[in-house]
Amino acid sequence: MGNPMNDLWRAQQDAATRMAESWSTLLQPATDRTARPPAPPEITDGDTVEEVVEVEPGPSAADAIEAIQALGNGQRDFAGHMARWAEQQRDLADVMTAWAGRQRDSAEALDRVLAAFSPETLARPL
Repeated sequence: MGNPMNDLWRAQQDAATRMAESWSTLLQPATDRTARPPAPPEITDGDTVEEVVEVEPGPSAADAIEAIQALGNGQRDFAGHMARWAEQQRDLADVMTAWAGRQRDSAEALDRVLAAFSPETLARPL
């Protein structure tokens, strides 16, 4: 099993990356729409100009929905990692509580044993 903090960090990084990619995909069409095509070249008599302008289609609405769904899936994965991390923290707290109780019991037992060897007990005649 990996380190829970590393897993948490990795999940946060993955979610942030997915969110950045989603926003980039959503915002890209807006920048394409504002771009102006280059001015046509001036044509004089006898000149022939053939220019092929390739236009890349921007992301469609389906692409935007897919990006939002990917963001939701990333958030869901992140929430799962957080829930697992919280469960591990609860388990650790339970183990520490049980260990502290055993230590307390051991210290009290040691006190009872040592009470038989206290200076007052040893000074008394048998």
